[in-house]
Amino acid sequence: MELLIINVRGTVFKTKAKNLANVPPGSPLANLDKTSEYFDSESGEFFFDRSAEVFDTILDYFTSGKLHIPTYVCAERVKEELSYWKVPESQLAKCCWKAYYQKDEEMDVLTKLLKHVPCVENRAQGIATNCCESPNVIKPSRSGQDIRDRTWQCLNYYTDGTFAKIWYIVLCVSIVLSTAIFIVLSIPEFRVDAPNTLPFPYNITSEPLLMYWYTMPHPVLMISDGIFNFIFMVDWLLRLYSCPNKREFMMGFLNISDLVAWVAIWNILWIEFYRDVFHFKGAFFVLFVIGTLYASRIFRVFRLMQHNCGVKILLLALKSSARELCILAITFACVSVIFAFLLYMSELQSTSNIRFPNALTAIWWAIVTMTTVGYGDFYPTTPQGYCIGALCSLTGILLIALPVAVTSSNFSDFYNFNKFRAKYQEALTREGKQIPEHNKAVSEVPATYV
Repeated sequence: MELLIINVRGTVFKTKAKNLANVPPGSPLANLDKTSEYFDSESGEFFFDRSAEVFDTILDYFTSGKLHIPTYVCAERVKEELSYWKVPESQLAKCCWKAYYQKDEEMDVLTKLLKHVPCVENRAQGIATNCCESPNVIKPSRSGQDIRDRTWQCLNYYTDGTFAKIWYIVLCVSIVLSTAIFIVLSIPEFRVDAPNTLPFPYNITSEPLLMYWYTMPHPVLMISDGIFNFIFMVDWLLRLYSCPNKREFMMGFLNISDLVAWVAIWNILWIEFYRDVFHFKGAFFVLFVIGTLYASRIFRVFRLMQHNCGVKILLLALKSSARELCILAITFACVSVIFAFLLYMSELQSTSNIRFPNALTAIWWAIVTMTTVGYGDFYPTTPQGYCIGALCSLTGILLIALPVAVTSSNFSDFYNFNKFRAKYQEALTREGKQIPEHNKAVSEVPATYV
């Protein structure tokens, strides 16, 4: 019986030579004899500078034909060893699928997290800094672009200095107060009678429309709104001036909505002061369009969450769950249509005043029933309708619960990995070391100009 002595990084393995008869030709274990490059003539052993923990798995596979991986070794390390010894992944035993492939899922989560919430370098010292800042920061230079670079940093990175923090606080307060003004302007007590207003030109009895037509905001609110709008306008123009990529800046959703908002607000304020100009046919339509654009100011509240890691993780979890959410939407739409037509047909003979006038109304009922909202404007009134309604309600609960569980799981994964990323960030800051090159490659993603 011929025995082979294999030394793997100090750990000695003995096996029968016939056990390695079926080794693939490209494997280092093929053709182990005294002419092999791995043979050590002094000790009479074959030496390999590889992982001994994983080699035991490799040797067991060539001996028994079954590939089981150790759970205490990183799956990435196991994958590297399998590639080195030319062992195909297709031979992996089913009982080890979870341990082996779960690492791929975790690395996918980590890659997505570092792309959206990266570990970045300090602009001054080259060490880690605020976790929610963009990795593509513009370092101040001594060239003619120095003012623009500093302006861009000050307006977009609120941790850059005292003035940046003050400006960020001013913006946050302005957004909150401007949104509050937008809300209270819908309350009649905060409005005054508008002078020189002609009668409402349409046969509409809507009280809110009549209120907006015959009244105007209190002068104090209008002046305050103008001051806040001036701050937003200056901030937008300065960011446009200092932005290194104006094309991407103009394509940002928040930038577009902010531009539309402050332009519409100036128009609304001018209209409120000069109402007598809008006494022509079609003026109501013009005012309606401008008022709709004026409402886009509400999107400014998203800027309050722009630097919040928790919000970024929540959005990332929803984005990663897009496939499950699409399945939910498609399934929900199909099931709601089925239950709607079943109930509509079962209620055709009903004489109740609450009966469904058409199938569209039945679809509306199915949607609010499956989402457990239940407005009560329409409901079944026959025994067969009660049965269909009960099934519709139970089906809606099941349909919503299953995909939501997947979304919650994704959020939990991103949240936990973000805690690990934050600890790594703290270690970098504490040790004052630069990010390793392999981590830089992951975290260097295009900046978003929002």
